[in-house]
This record gives sequence, C-alpha cells and structure tokens, in this order.
Amino acid sequence: MMKRIAILCICLAFIYSCGDSANSSQKELNLPEIKKDSTKLIALADMVGEGKLLFKQYCFPCHAMPDEEHQCGSSLETVFDRLPQPADEYCLKFILDSERLRNDGDAYARQIGIDYNSNFEHTFKDSLSISQVQNIINYLKYANELMDVN
Repeated sequence: MMKRIAILCICLAFIYSCGDSANSSQKELNLPEIKKDSTKLIALADMVGEGKLLFKQYCFPCHAMPDEEHQCGSSLETVFDRLPQPADEYCLKFILDSERLRNDGDAYARQIGIDYNSNFEHTFKDSLSISQVQNIINYLKYANELMDVN
C-alpha cells in the first residue's frame, strides 16, 4: 500500500510541475516533499504505474526495465545523466521521433545509432500521447526510488 501511495504522489507532483503545455520542460521532482503529501504521492504512483505498463508494451522488447532484472537489452538506468539537457524534454522528443532528430542533424541521436550499431528509430508519435511518454519517463526516473518509500 505504501509503495502505491509513494508512486502516486510522485505522479501528481509531476503533473503539477509540467503544466499543460506539450512543450514545457519537466522539472525535477522533490521526492522528500512529495513523500510528505499522500495525495501527490498517490497521483505520481498512478503515472509511474501507467509508465511501467507502457514500457512493458513498447520498450521492453529492446530495453531492460529499471525495477526488474532483465539479462538482455540496453540499460536505461543512467540515461538521464547521458542525455542532452534538459534531459526529460530531450527524452520525450527522442521517444516520439528519434528519426526526425537524426535527420535534423542532432549529434546525440546520430551517435546512439553508431554506438549501438543500429538503424532502429523510436517513432512513437503516432502510437503514444505526450502524457503517455511522460509517464514512461517518470517510470524510468522514479520507479526505483519509489520502492524505498517509508
């Protein structure tokens, strides 16, 4: 029960921090503050939970899940440390249409293809909404932290 409350609170805080604009960059969440507000914690848990389901459906074939052991696939554990800043905004663009980023000359998107010897493109712009991608991002960022909520 506490795990769910923790995830939900982080989700709600995320909603408040993002605003309604599709182009607004996401702010870092203050987990200690969110953990004090059960309403925010419950909302964030719901978003992270949806993100996990979406990750399993769309991402898991190629990527390891952050809160479960998986022996194959590229790890996303430190992806936000590696991405161009602001990382959340870049991740959103990359998931929705990495092909466009590469075609526009984005150096990071091009380097990923070289590093992983892959021509695969993330082109989920027609199958995932912005809020769904944001939930996947929240899952990637906060799933492990939410497991430690007391």
